[in-house]
Amino acid sequence: MDNGKNVLRVCKNSFLKWKGNLRVLIVFLLLAVILFYSTAGPRRLAVEQNLAVTPWVFPFLFGVPFNRILFFLPLIFLFSDAPFFDEQFPYLCMRSSRSVWTKGEILYIAAASLLFTLALYLFSVLFFIPYLGFSMDWGKILRMLSMGSAMSMEFAETYASGIFINPEILTSYSPLAATLLSVLIVWCLCIFLGLVMFVLNLRFPRGVGAAAASLIVCFSFFASQFMHGARAGIIFYFSPASWANLSDIQMGTELRPPLGYVIGALLVLIAILSILAVSMIKHKDIEVLPEV
Repeated sequence: MDNGKNVLRVCKNSFLKWKGNLRVLIVFLLLAVILFYSTAGPRRLAVEQNLAVTPWVFPFLFGVPFNRILFFLPLIFLFSDAPFFDEQFPYLCMRSSRSVWTKGEILYIAAASLLFTLALYLFSVLFFIPYLGFSMDWGKILRMLSMGSAMSMEFAETYASGIFINPEILTSYSPLAATLLSVLIVWCLCIFLGLVMFVLNLRFPRGVGAAAASLIVCFSFFASQFMHGARAGIIFYFSPASWANLSDIQMGTELRPPLGYVIGALLVLIAILSILAVSMIKHKDIEVLPEV
């Protein structure tokens, strides 16, 4: 029980550092700016057609390959100084242990990742006010955008350049199911990237973790842009950041990782990285470093 309370105390202490932290402010401002410009086309279409946009845009935010880089870079910046050693670290370890401190920081990464994902969803909704309407259907605007270049190249460039709406997603998922599934996958991806930085920065100089997480994200851009052919979909089995895009998950007979594989792989990766973090911290010579 005491260990559980200490884990929560470490997690809470990490969130208390957000107060007055310029890094956190920059992260969420960047997220808002990126979302504002990414959703400019659908907003323009809603205004011109005088139609409401339903709150189901989130599953399509990662459909444009470059968007994955834009959306995940603020998260990498947020966790870039993992494993968060500061002047309070010795005191917290004295009150509990290194393993308890590490579990608290893992919990912090999970909770901060959830807040990051929910902020991403909320921005994707709020920026459509006053042209926001609730419906359990996808809505006319999203269905129009799913036609994209089938209507005209000018239409696609004007209204659908910031997000890509795959018509197969509209027919394969209900709006609520697609949104909840996307939130879950993006949340797990954020935890995964945070733990990658945590573990690698424990073993190597600070900065290596952020570089590795950036490579993982950039690899998804490479996978989407440059891999073609009948068996090109195999690469998506090894590109976790691609899974943020539901189009890169199997919806029929195409060669893509099935949903069970995606969820299972993310949970296994998170578990392995968490175990490594707890194990490695016990033998780590700690040097308190200034925040980057």
